[in-house]
Amino acid sequence: MGKSNAKRKVTKVFRRKRVVSAVFSNLKQFQMKHLLTTQEVQIDFETTPCGVVSNDCETGQSRETVDASSTTSARRLLGRRMVDIQHLLDQLSILDSHDSKYNCSFKNLNFIQEKRLSLSSKLCFKCNMCLNEFYVELNKSQSSQMDINTSVVAGAVSIGIGYSNAQELFESIDIPFLSSRTYAKYHDIVHKG
Repeated sequence: MGKSNAKRKVTKVFRRKRVVSAVFSNLKQFQMKHLLTTQEVQIDFETTPCGVVSNDCETGQSRETVDASSTTSARRLLGRRMVDIQHLLDQLSILDSHDSKYNCSFKNLNFIQEKRLSLSSKLCFKCNMCLNEFYVELNKSQSSQMDINTSVVAGAVSIGIGYSNAQELFESIDIPFLSSRTYAKYHDIVHKG
């Protein structure tokens, strides 16, 4: 009897592991099916007037890649970002006709790099006609509203999750999250009011 019960317990454990592994495998397949895939090749960037962005501000890892099949070596960003859409559209409309002397438009701009500022980002573009470089902020840096970092930490506190849960949530939606040190800084700001 004792061996039989032990055998059943072992079988149940293996069944659970198979079920959990099957669920995880299905989740990974679903995520991969619904994400854009690109060939990733790590590159290092030189210092430019836009700043040094060979490393991600939060993790120290480069987030820019080159599509290896492209002859123009267009740079691409990985993941998703949080964006103030009206602010971004306003900035893009200004960039669309940035220099009438050379008849430049948005199609002449090439992406150079991303500078991450916690959850906010600045994108640097260079015009291939007038050779000027432009920053495009994804969120307003000065506004009457709470900044994006404080908002996220305040939201996490209000629903009762901590850094690990918030980080896992952001990873599941493929948005680079705050470092633990930055999160702690904003957590202190939220608690002070």
